[in-house]
Amino acid sequence: MKNTMVVETGRRTTVEFHALGPVEAMVSGRTVDLGAPKQRTLLALLVSQAGRQVTTDVILEALWEGKPPPSAMTSLQVYVANLRKVLEPGRAPRTQATVLRTCARGYVLDADAVDVDVQRFIAHAEAGRQARDRDDPHQTLHECDAGLALWRGQAHAEVSAVPCVVPEVARLEELRLSTVEMRCAALLALGAHEAAVAELLAFVNANPLREYGCELLSLSLYRAGRQADALDVLRGIQTRLSEELGVDPTLRLQQLRQRILHQDPALDWRPAPAATSPRAAATSPSVAGTPSSADEPAVEVFVGRETAIRQLTEALAAAEAGRGQLVTPSGEPGAGRTRPLRRFSERSGVPVLWGTCADRIAVPPLSLRVLAQLARSVPESRCLLIAAYRSDDAPNPAGTLTSPTGAQPLHFELCTTSVPVREAVLRRVRQLPQPAPELLAVAAVAGRHFDAEVVSDVASIDIDTALAALDQAIAAGLIDEDEQRLGWFRFSDALVAEALYETTGRMRRGRLRLRIEAAAGRAWATAADTG
Repeated sequence: MKNTMVVETGRRTTVEFHALGPVEAMVSGRTVDLGAPKQRTLLALLVSQAGRQVTTDVILEALWEGKPPPSAMTSLQVYVANLRKVLEPGRAPRTQATVLRTCARGYVLDADAVDVDVQRFIAHAEAGRQARDRDDPHQTLHECDAGLALWRGQAHAEVSAVPCVVPEVARLEELRLSTVEMRCAALLALGAHEAAVAELLAFVNANPLREYGCELLSLSLYRAGRQADALDVLRGIQTRLSEELGVDPTLRLQQLRQRILHQDPALDWRPAPAATSPRAAATSPSVAGTPSSADEPAVEVFVGRETAIRQLTEALAAAEAGRGQLVTPSGEPGAGRTRPLRRFSERSGVPVLWGTCADRIAVPPLSLRVLAQLARSVPESRCLLIAAYRSDDAPNPAGTLTSPTGAQPLHFELCTTSVPVREAVLRRVRQLPQPAPELLAVAAVAGRHFDAEVVSDVASIDIDTALAALDQAIAAGLIDEDEQRLGWFRFSDALVAEALYETTGRMRRGRLRLRIEAAAGRAWATAADTG
């Protein structure tokens, strides 16, 4: 097993409500049964108006759709009594309720006594805007991911049509859409054009009249080298606005169309200014721990792992809500399991404990028993347990780490290739001056570890020129120098070597292998003679 991570969220909320989807309640970290449908609807209504009195007339209208029976008041009092027992199980008889209180004309859910996920989402969205305003796209992305992970469906789902709730539902939906757009803008600021395209295509399809979303999609397509598609998006929004609303696109969209047509250099991606916040500086990513180049941050090479990051972020949100989570990511040797976990731990902002086993060492049965015991306690805690392992590990840890109820952990495979990653890597390689790209292409066929003399011989480049080119590749974060073997180098990530390898034709790979074998034989024979 490669990595084990335990994340302790540290939150200690007595009563917590989830309203970004069907209503849920948690008391002291445990999900509670909210009872019959009308009782659930009552609580959903009170949660939607937390801190504000809800009159009896409004409640009766919502629960019985304007036609309350003669027994409605009695039933309402029973629902309130049942909810109080559920929300304050330790309250002594005949003592005043502190969560669901009675008012002169109805009831109120005390906002100071509860935690509602709606407020946490709003806080994340505001923090994201502040990070955006100070040109910190890394923190913007983190806040948007954390906020959006809280959503499970329509806000205040059970009472979304109640007149006093409708404006709040509309406000939250608008804030959610704006947060999605802000997240995609952060991806663009980080140079992750392909990832932004994938998300914005789905977003615009679902929200075809969002002009800012169309603007972002058009820009991301243009930066991804798809100029014709970028113009199609702008033509589409113009047609929809004209036919459905009878209006023209904003001046901003009209100007974007002209700038794309003229291939305005100002539309090209530029690195964001260095963030000044301590957290942003601490979480700025790099390739294999090496500094990013001044021309392009190494975040692009990490784009293919954002899906894993998002799944982990959602699991953390569930753990914060008191539903402890167990996650078992896996990957082939060299697939890069550690980096997404470290990236996630940097983003999470909560205490993290690490434990690791060295590669090629079988996991001792005792270690698995310890993990299995820990896994059994996770569902009842506020912990997130992440156990990453190699796909070829034996035994498979995922089959051992199950909850007491038999529920299987969340599992996902970290594949070694993805289109956005490959394109980002190749773009980064192409930015290097020759002969560095040619040397790296030959090295990828030689293997993840390679001898500089052999590679330079095969590429017909003298060794001094080759070493200078390899220094450039090191500065770009694509390779590292082997500290144990003089003259040897290794790709900083298997993804880099694989992307280069896959773009070399099969016939050329075969010919290169023969030349590499011959060059290696010559180099090693010379070394033996001089040794």
